[in-house]
Amino acid sequence: MNQEKIREEFPVMENRIFFDHAKVSPLPQSVRNAVDAFTHDACEFGTAHYADWMKHTDRVRDQFASLINA
Repeated sequence: MNQEKIREEFPVMENRIFFDHAKVSPLPQSVRNAVDAFTHDACEFGTAHYADWMKHTDRVRDQFASLINA
């Protein structure tokens, strides 16, 4: 991912210079999309897709473990 792609993930950067720290900062657009999809699914279907959520959670956990060499 290049710098331009990273900037595209943060729409706030189109019209602001944003200085902040990790505790309070804008979410990347991809994170917002994932949260929106999850909450929509949870609202529409309750826990009917819980097994799918857990598969996704395990996949993300494995990717993060690989990223930090754990």
